[in-house]
Amino acid sequence: MNRINFHRFFPPKATKDILARVLPLFHANNVGDAFTVQAFLVRFLPIGPSKSPEYSPAIWLPTIFSFWYLIPGSLLFQTEFIDLVARVAEENVVVEDIKLGDIGIFSQSQVKTVFASGQKMMDLPVGSSSNGNNNSGRGSGSFGWSTRVDQRAGSAMMLRKKVVS
Repeated sequence: MNRINFHRFFPPKATKDILARVLPLFHANNVGDAFTVQAFLVRFLPIGPSKSPEYSPAIWLPTIFSFWYLIPGSLLFQTEFIDLVARVAEENVVVEDIKLGDIGIFSQSQVKTVFASGQKMMDLPVGSSSNGNNNSGRGSGSFGWSTRVDQRAGSAMMLRKKVVS
């Protein structure tokens, strides 16, 4: 998938302006607004490390995760946010000033959210008390796979692949 990301045209200090302009467009009673706001955030927020801690992605990540929690059942919504988080992680590998208990620039709860979303996207049991051997909600094929798994695998292919230069 060839996607245009405009974040490279905005310096980290533009983050506050982008959030101030885009977040008010969201209205809780209109799901379409959520997808519009998400599209702007995913494509415009500067994702690279900043020399100034006040413009670091670690500052706006809690806002992104709060927004993510508002639409929990949408595969498209989750795929877009997983893509954003993956790009942020990739760009901020070099960040050295992290707090004890954090994983890179992410908090432990943010990492748990990312992994739980990934498991849901792959149709793996998340937070259930079963051992994962039950077949409820899945097709009755010999391996327990369903068409949902195939659809989600196709959606995973939409995620950005790193271009090696």
